[in-house]
Amino acid sequence: YFIQQKKSIGNFDSDLSIPESEQEIIDKISNNINMPTLIIFWQLILKALDELSIVSNPILSLEMLIVRLVHLKEMPSYENILEMLKKNNLNQEEESNNTTIDLDINKKKFNLKMKKEDLPNIISIFPLSNAIFFPRTILPLNIFEDRYLQLVDDCMKGNRMFGMVQPRNRTDLSPEVYNVGCLGKIISFNETSDKRFIISLAGLTRFRIKKELKKEKLYRSFEVDYSEFLNDLEIKKDEPFILEKKNLLKIIQFFFEKINYPVKYNELSKLDLDELISNVSMISPFSIEEKQKLIETKKIDNKIKVLSEIIN
Repeated sequence: YFIQQKKSIGNFDSDLSIPESEQEIIDKISNNINMPTLIIFWQLILKALDELSIVSNPILSLEMLIVRLVHLKEMPSYENILEMLKKNNLNQEEESNNTTIDLDINKKKFNLKMKKEDLPNIISIFPLSNAIFFPRTILPLNIFEDRYLQLVDDCMKGNRMFGMVQPRNRTDLSPEVYNVGCLGKIISFNETSDKRFIISLAGLTRFRIKKELKKEKLYRSFEVDYSEFLNDLEIKKDEPFILEKKNLLKIIQFFFEKINYPVKYNELSKLDLDELISNVSMISPFSIEEKQKLIETKKIDNKIKVLSEIIN
């Protein structure tokens, strides 16, 4: 927390609650870590604290935390993922599945078209806190738990699709999940020497959960409905919202500068309005509830309002 404060507001030597020796440590670390890494580190720590309340052997849980933090160093950046996608010849493979992904790396965006009849009614689910996921975005994932290794392995043998959804709590191995999530398709896959999967997931469309199915695998499966979110399959146009996008960009820029979060604003401005809102929602340190409110909002004008209210 103090490292984040140091990076955001600068010097706080007058804070008597921090010993001088600790201030020196905080100064040293804050100069050698960026805000995105710090936020992910913080989230992993919080997840580990939740696990300690339910596991029988806390030492093993702490050891796993160290393993996760080491693996965090190897996670690809957003720019690296886009470069990986550029090198992959996806067109032929995607067309065979009635899906087309046109990548424009320079603009850091892609347009996706998919037929609604190709959407699976039963999908496997990966519940993950604070990992909100939207259509026409890319989510990098580092898979190391047995149940999700099995999930990805099964998906790679089939249609390569699974859903991402946020759990309502993190105190249970099978937590209650929110009703709305996003279906994604694996577009990049790599297996590491230590048997982890590094994948990139492309967002297709949001869904609403109807019911959970009987568990036959290590992971969970659900019956879902897409009817509320079929507009996700269409490409939106910015023309009616040019002024709104301009104002929103100013708000976003002020917000990221305030929290000392490094963002390339010229690249954000190249995104269409819907992609802009989705990407900002994904990378911002919003609460689970705030992110869930954004993914459940359907109309673009309402998304603008909700995002602006959260930032303000």
